[in-house]
Amino acid sequence: MKRFRRAFATWVVVMSLLAAAVPAMGATSRDPWYRDVSGHWAESYIQSLWEEGLTDGTMDTLHPWLSRCFFYPVAYSTRAEYAMLLAKTFGLPLNEQLPQLFSDVRPGFTLYRNKPAYLYIQAAGAAGIVQGDGSGRFQPGDSVSREQAVAMLVRALDLGPTAHAMSSSEVLSILKRYRDGLSVSPSLRPEMAVAVKLHIVYGYPDGSLGARDLLERGQAVTILYRSALIRAAALANPFSPDGDGIDDTAPFAITSLKNGNARSWRLAVTHLDERTALRTFSGYGPPPASVVWDGRDWAGRSLPPGTYYYRPFLADRLGQTLSGVLKPIVIETTTLSAYLSPSVVMAGGSFTVIAYTSGRASTVEARYGLSSGTGAQLTPENAVTSDTNRWQVRMTVPANRPQTHDVIYVTAHYPKAERQVQCLLTIYNPLWLRASVTPDTVPAGARVTFQAATSPAIRRVEAWWPGGERILLVPSISGWQAGWTVPLSTQPGSYVVTVRGWDQSRTASDQVVVRVQAGQAEVQVYLSD
Repeated sequence: MKRFRRAFATWVVVMSLLAAAVPAMGATSRDPWYRDVSGHWAESYIQSLWEEGLTDGTMDTLHPWLSRCFFYPVAYSTRAEYAMLLAKTFGLPLNEQLPQLFSDVRPGFTLYRNKPAYLYIQAAGAAGIVQGDGSGRFQPGDSVSREQAVAMLVRALDLGPTAHAMSSSEVLSILKRYRDGLSVSPSLRPEMAVAVKLHIVYGYPDGSLGARDLLERGQAVTILYRSALIRAAALANPFSPDGDGIDDTAPFAITSLKNGNARSWRLAVTHLDERTALRTFSGYGPPPASVVWDGRDWAGRSLPPGTYYYRPFLADRLGQTLSGVLKPIVIETTTLSAYLSPSVVMAGGSFTVIAYTSGRASTVEARYGLSSGTGAQLTPENAVTSDTNRWQVRMTVPANRPQTHDVIYVTAHYPKAERQVQCLLTIYNPLWLRASVTPDTVPAGARVTFQAATSPAIRRVEAWWPGGERILLVPSISGWQAGWTVPLSTQPGSYVVTVRGWDQSRTASDQVVVRVQAGQAEVQVYLSD
């Protein structure tokens, strides 16, 4: 009996120790190694992510003393499982204060028999990596398809903008290479096309993409292993090494999940076909946090504007070479040229400002004067995301603009810079004046009206009666006019009256003849009581 009690007590102690060795439900520590992975084709990939504490399996809760954990590599991954794996692999920040994003993923949501998963799915949703179904639901228990998994990965790799910048014709051209390429959901076609273009996804030997195939858990780990264990991101993309002090270089941030086992690293800048390395950065041990590229090749020559590609590599101490995802980087020059058509314009006429930009200008404007005056926004011929663009706008010269040389300042605005050029505009404003008098034959003491039609630039009009008396005309609906009484002392005869008009610096004139007859104008007096 005593022997039995001692044995029972020992068994209790052993069970307690074994139970303590099993990670607490919801703990973030690494799982025990999985019992069902040995011999599976993805074993090495699963082990690599398991070593970094990124994978999650299911503990055997029926026999806790055995401390067994299962990965189920051939089971289909659910959307929630894949989102959690992505969030862990990419190190997304967990935010407990973030409002609930999906109606069917509530606080306390768990996976793998009580492992907390809510914050990971929230993090993936906040980063724009995973999306709902349009009704606010995430459908976490649904199996994830290959096309959904690829789309999530593309967004996690910050390639979403690259995908949606592709033209629809390029997207279709890539997908049509596969016999089932057009079966890709229309909303996910850009992500699938860019994944194929950048060699993230390859088709099957039978010429298919298998976009609608469901993703096994082993496949999910393999995709991330090949895409995320070593990552690089261009922090200035596009960049313009033109010496203006703004984005003259492109820093690459490098992230590795296997720094502790890193033997060497390399970052290569190439063309899309990756046949020739234009520039390479490399070293021994873990990669640095960043390296900087100045847009030059091996020989120190500046590369022309265009799209290039970069990919990181890591060799670990076991002899494995890991490669990251191929990503594009753009060298651009922010240039602006402009001209006016025509460049000589009559006041009140119109001209067109035509500008050409390179480097994805966001807006272009034209205005009289550097900081004031009339301005107008130019309309782009292509989308503002285009590397080069043609812009134009029609502008009108004010009718009262004097004859002069004016400067039109054309400014192109970029996200971090601007470029400006000057265009010379010659404004031709002929000065003219046509004068008349009504009536033109009167006796002395009669009243006449001087009238003048003028060009718009005229600002003042005066008439001179022989002998020096000045008559000031005032603006009217039909031009300029002034009433005037012929002096009673005026002798009969013909009198030439000069009418002059001025703009700021020029004078235009005309003459009219007033004929004065003998006699005097009748003076009528009206009396009233």
